[in-house]
Amino acid sequence: MNAISTIYQKMFCNKTKFSGPLIMGFDKPTIYEKLLEEVPFHPYFVNLELVHVFVFGIAKSKNSQWGYAGVGFKSSFLFQLEKQRCLFLQEFEDDTCKVTIMQKTQIKKIYYESTPDLILSQELIHAAPSCSLNEWDDDILIEKIFSYYLKRRTSNHVDLHNFLDKWRQQGTIIELHSNLKQLYSIDHQLSERELNAWRMILRNIGCHNITPFLKQESKYEFWTRSPHSNIEQNALKQLHELGFLLKRPMDSENFWSCFQKSLTVNKKGINGKQRILSIIADDFKYDELHKQLSVIISDNNKY
Repeated sequence: MNAISTIYQKMFCNKTKFSGPLIMGFDKPTIYEKLLEEVPFHPYFVNLELVHVFVFGIAKSKNSQWGYAGVGFKSSFLFQLEKQRCLFLQEFEDDTCKVTIMQKTQIKKIYYESTPDLILSQELIHAAPSCSLNEWDDDILIEKIFSYYLKRRTSNHVDLHNFLDKWRQQGTIIELHSNLKQLYSIDHQLSERELNAWRMILRNIGCHNITPFLKQESKYEFWTRSPHSNIEQNALKQLHELGFLLKRPMDSENFWSCFQKSLTVNKKGINGKQRILSIIADDFKYDELHKQLSVIISDNNKY
């Protein structure tokens, strides 16, 4: 557009400047409607009182606390923070809102919370505790993080220090649910509220979720404390795709219990053979039996 203005100024010896969008005809409905044909989404600005929000990803959900936005929604805006001009990048991951604050080209801070409002409030930005992987030995800071994210969300006494120590002894990757069970009493049922609090703790102490399958497919979650989380995430993804990593562990104890029950109860048929599948089928999902054993099962006839 500068080229058009420059040529015009030279030809007519004046300082007239032209608006780029107007020169291209973007103000004419016939032109911009044609350009937007078959475009499912295009970025746009939302002008608010103090900021101009740039929306460059769109997705919806049923979560009213997220303004019904969903995983895939992304937006950004510029704002003064501690007298410095910063870029705020907002997006959603699973059940968590993530806000990345950047100053120039450097990431200054990453926040995780259940709703965007909790992050974007000035009070939280200054008060939300977090630490790096190298600060896990700072007992005071770890206790502060635990008190902030989890203490008010659980009625049980949980030893976060012990949890982190065991993690370091095991390696870099853990399965979250099975490890959390060791912290609580046998009869305690972890609520989704507590699980979300744990996820926020892990993200704010430098850990990453590297689960290779969707949340809807399995309740199990793999987390790493490695600074090279992308490498471990790719490794788990490859193991899962090759069939070495299952979405849920096989319950072999349940299977052999059913097998023994079938041998004890089921009598031999007229051909002298025992039909055990009809009894085992009651303890397993039909679709899994059909997939694994290529059998057809109905209410009246199991074979």
